Amino acid sequence: MGDMYVVAIYHHGGEFVRHPNGELEYANGNVDRLDDYELDIDKLNFRDLKTLCESLGYRSFKDLFWYDITAPELETGLNKITGDEGIRELIDWLRDNMEKEFHIYIEHVVNQPILADMPGEKNAETVNLADSGSSSDDGYESAEDEAYKPPP
Repeated sequence: MGDMYVVAIYHHGGEFVRHPNGELEYANGNVDRLDDYELDIDKLNFRDLKTLCESLGYRSFKDLFWYDITAPELETGLNKITGDEGIRELIDWLRDNMEKEFHIYIEHVVNQPILADMPGEKNAETVNLADSGSSSDDGYESAEDEAYKPPP
């Protein structure tokens, strides 16, 4: 059998939400077709999928799912990728269906926000609360204190 190359379509930046009618949706996300990275399915591995996540700016994620587009709805078509077994299932599905592309959904971890300096905005100052318990007028003077006193 000849080489078969496929392209990954990543659904990222969103979250899985369940609507009141029970339907599952990946909401508020982005979709990127990574045409620049054709993957040989004979060599496809989890590290490849992780590297593609990193190319989208994600250093960590909770889970990866591949989606069977022949499924009637998102929930029944999602297949969690758990190591080599999940990759083999994806490869078998690609071969059986002669697909040239596949969909990956990223379930993100809840990260602490990263604060970036914005032009024109005043930067926040870090305050160490452990140092705030003593008075600044404690009667003790050091050489460092003298540097901050106004000249006579």
